[in-house]
Amino acid sequence: MEALDTLVTAAQAGDLNAFSDIVQRFQGMAYVSAYTMLGDVQMAEDVAQEAFIEAYLHLPALHEPQAFPGWFRRISPLPKRFQRSLASISQSLKLSATSPPCYQVATIRYQITQSNLSGHSTRP
Repeated sequence: MEALDTLVTAAQAGDLNAFSDIVQRFQGMAYVSAYTMLGDVQMAEDVAQEAFIEAYLHLPALHEPQAFPGWFRRISPLPKRFQRSLASISQSLKLSATSPPCYQVATIRYQITQSNLSGHSTRP
C-alpha cells in the first residue's frame, strides 16, 4: 500500500490512478459521515461522490499532503448542491438558524424519511 502523502502528491500532479486510490481509501469514511448526517442511503452515496469531486477540484490548495484526512473532512462536509437542497427543506419546515442543530438534523431526517416513504424524492 502506497503512503498517503505519495498518493496525494501524485494526484496533485494529475495522476488519476493515485486519486482513485485515495477515493478507495476514504470512501467508507465519506459515506458514513454523509449517512450519519442525512440518514438516507442514496443521498449519502451522492454526497460522498460529490465530496470527492470537490476534493479533486481543490486538491492543489492542500499544502501538506499528509493532512489529507482532516482537510477532506473540512472542505467537504456537505457539497454545495446538497446544502442548497437541505436549506430549502429547512425553509419549508420553518427551521431557523437559531434552531438547535440536533433539532434541525432530526427534522430534516424526518422529512427525508417521509418523502421516501411516500414515494417523493427530496433529492435535487
